[in-house]
Amino acid sequence: MCDVAMLRIHQRGMVGQTGRDVIRIALAGQLRGEWVDEVRRLSRSLIDAGNAVELDLSEVSFVDVQGLRLLRELVSARVPLVNSALFVAAQLETLEQDV
Repeated sequence: MCDVAMLRIHQRGMVGQTGRDVIRIALAGQLRGEWVDEVRRLSRSLIDAGNAVELDLSEVSFVDVQGLRLLRELVSARVPLVNSALFVAAQLETLEQDV
């Protein structure tokens, strides 16, 4: 039996808390494997085009090590992580301590 991890990626424009237009990338499922590169490509293309971006993690059920590294990269690029589960925040803190 093959276990295929799925990630749904949805983006929409909205007005952020600062009143500035922002593109929210909402993820649902597992941020792992090939999906990490897909989210990286999408977020980089939006950021490189001069867009303000935020990442909604409210429906993320799992994040692997590569996914955590991507989230850390995005935070370093000033991309807010919104609605993240406590376990994701705890994993990010653990990764920061390991580096």
